[in-house]
Amino acid sequence: MVVLRVKLPNLLRRSTARLMRYFRSSFDFTGSEFRVMQVTFHASKPMTRFLKKRSGVELTRLPCDDPALVGRVPLQSSPLHVAWQLHIIQTNRDHGDQVLLAMEAFSRYQILIPVTWTMGMREIESTLMQRWLEELLILKVGNPYCGADITGTVLAQLLNRPPQPAWVANMDLSISGHLSDTDQWIASELHQKRRSILRDDHARDLAWYLNNQIKTVKHPQAGKLKIMPAEHMQLLGLAPVGLGQGE
Repeated sequence: MVVLRVKLPNLLRRSTARLMRYFRSSFDFTGSEFRVMQVTFHASKPMTRFLKKRSGVELTRLPCDDPALVGRVPLQSSPLHVAWQLHIIQTNRDHGDQVLLAMEAFSRYQILIPVTWTMGMREIESTLMQRWLEELLILKVGNPYCGADITGTVLAQLLNRPPQPAWVANMDLSISGHLSDTDQWIASELHQKRRSILRDDHARDLAWYLNNQIKTVKHPQAGKLKIMPAEHMQLLGLAPVGLGQGE
C-alpha cells in the first residue's frame, strides 16, 4: 500500500470559530423560512451494536417494500434528504480501540472519528455534524470560483438551523465496499506508525487524502461513474435547500 504523504491543509487545523462567525454575520436570513432539511444516519450492524452497548438504544430497520432489501436498502441522498452511512471498526481488539467511519451517500465523502470511551449516540451526532460543517466551510473558502451568497443552501442551514439527525439500522452494500477500503487504509496507516490508536490529526489527514481521490460509483441510471468526493461534497453543501413560507 502507498505510504500516505498528503497532509490536511493547515487551515483545517485551526479553530473554525472565526469562519463560522464570519458566515453568520455576513448573510441575512430574516423574512424567509427554510424548507426543513432532513439528515439520516444509517447504522451498520457493528454500529447498531455499539449504540446499544454505549447508549442503550436499539435502532429499528429502515422500512422497505422489498423484503429482500430490508436492512440493506441503497441510500438516496439529496440537499433536502441527506443520508450518511455510519460504520465502526476495531483497530485493536485487546484494548477496544475503535474508529467511526461516516460516508455521505451522494458524494462518498467520508469523515473519520476516533472513538473515545465516553462517546455515545448524542456525542456522535454533535461531533459528526460539527465536523461536517467545518469541512464544508473549508471547501467553500478554498474554492475561488464559489460566489459569496450561500442563502438557502445546505451550508447555510447547517450554520443557522442544523437539523436533528434521525437514526435507522441499514447498510448500503455499495458503500460497504468503500468503507472496507478505508478500513485497509487505516490498518496500513497504523502499521506504518506502529500504533493501535488512530490519532485525530492522523484521521483527518487520511480522510482528506481519500476524499481527494477518484472513486468509482454505480449510478442506477447512468451506470458506473468516476467522482471525486471532495468536489461532490462541495456541490452538495452549496446546493439550494430552498426558501419558502412555512414549507
